[in-house]
Amino acid sequence: MSLTPEKIYREFTNNEIDKDSAITLLISLVENVDNLDVRLDSIKTIQKLGFKSQRFFDLLENLLISDDNQDIRILAAWTLAKIFKNKSLKPLNWALNNETSMKYFLEITSIFTKINSEDAKKILIKKIEDIDKLPFISSFNRLFSTHPLHTFGCKSLATIINNYFIIKYIEEKNVKFSYKLKNGLITELDLAHITSTVKGWEIIKNLSKFIDKFQELKKISLKDDKIGTFPPNILSLSYLAHLNLSHNLLKQIPESIYRLQSLKFLDLRYNKIKLLPDTIGKLRLLRVLDLRHNKLMILPASIGELESLEVLNLYGNQLEELPSTLKQLKKLELGLNSLINIPAYVKELNSLEKLGLGSNKNLENPSEWLETIPSIKELNLSNINLNNLPESIGYIQTLESLTLNNNKLKKLPDSLKKLTFLKKLNLSWNNFSFLPDWIGCFSNLEELNLEGNKLNTLPKTLSSIPP
Repeated sequence: MSLTPEKIYREFTNNEIDKDSAITLLISLVENVDNLDVRLDSIKTIQKLGFKSQRFFDLLENLLISDDNQDIRILAAWTLAKIFKNKSLKPLNWALNNETSMKYFLEITSIFTKINSEDAKKILIKKIEDIDKLPFISSFNRLFSTHPLHTFGCKSLATIINNYFIIKYIEEKNVKFSYKLKNGLITELDLAHITSTVKGWEIIKNLSKFIDKFQELKKISLKDDKIGTFPPNILSLSYLAHLNLSHNLLKQIPESIYRLQSLKFLDLRYNKIKLLPDTIGKLRLLRVLDLRHNKLMILPASIGELESLEVLNLYGNQLEELPSTLKQLKKLELGLNSLINIPAYVKELNSLEKLGLGSNKNLENPSEWLETIPSIKELNLSNINLNNLPESIGYIQTLESLTLNNNKLKKLPDSLKKLTFLKKLNLSWNNFSFLPDWIGCFSNLEELNLEGNKLNTLPKTLSSIPP
């Protein structure tokens, strides 16, 4: 049977070997065995034996400074701090100033926070004073003018250092990104498109190691970064208000999404999401939810619990119906789905300003519901196999933009001229061979698109429309 930490400890407890012999054997395993688990267990067993001599300190110090394995260095650091506390600050300070590994560095600052002594605080203050990056210096100057550096505790100092170190780590990868600072801490981070390089891909793979250190983060973009799983550590960012995960490979959103209680803007367009968790309804501050081009076939009823929701974009999904709980929306985009009926409750959306229904080719005749929808400003009825535009269109007298392209329209109802606030009218790619003379009566019209029709002449009244 080969020598193991478990066997050594058992022989010691059975009085088969003395403590010094057990320690010697365990140290030999740490220094000479290649198996990582054996080495880690040997260090833990030495600690378990209550060995606090200089010999153990020297071993741990050497491991912390020079061992090739990151996990060994981390365990050595924590063990030093636990057993030797202030005596461990010298090697820990060396690691703080020389370590380049993301995981190891963040563990070291956590250890300083745990030690939480005046000597530990002095080391952290010195580390901050040595920062020479201009954006951080400017932010520090503003912060420390009202809150002197020496008044901060170890935890706050470590947080500032972590924010700096992570930005430095990203910059050293030579990727294009941007960030904003307040009080020495990152508040906005744009990592969009960085996986276009190998180094950028490395950053995204390490995202879970550092993103939760940005505790003041309010806005982050991870657009187009080939992310297949929702980054779980993002859920600890209690101040996060703006999250962009668009153009990725996400298939699901975690139930724990409700933890982002400050979230106001959630962009999930161009993913592969088939289902939303019921808990999404607990995001009570959410104002904008963009789910364009996913694979949704159904929405949870809880989406109606989003009491602050103003914009809901569902374009390009596979929805056949909508929950009856939606309310208080200002913009609702339902284009390119499989809708057949417009839900009756849409007429109760009294705040609705924009409604998109384009490319729902099985949509029922709009004459049944146009006169019941609220007074909106923008309406998109493009590409829905529309043969006739009903007279009821004239009921929406607040309309400013009407999109009717890619249909089968041949004429316009006279009621359309009631839309005196109309600014944009898209009639392209229909079957118009003539237009009524009153088409030029729209005094506010700014855009008129007639491309792809059968028009040979235009009414003279169109000359009154501003160029």
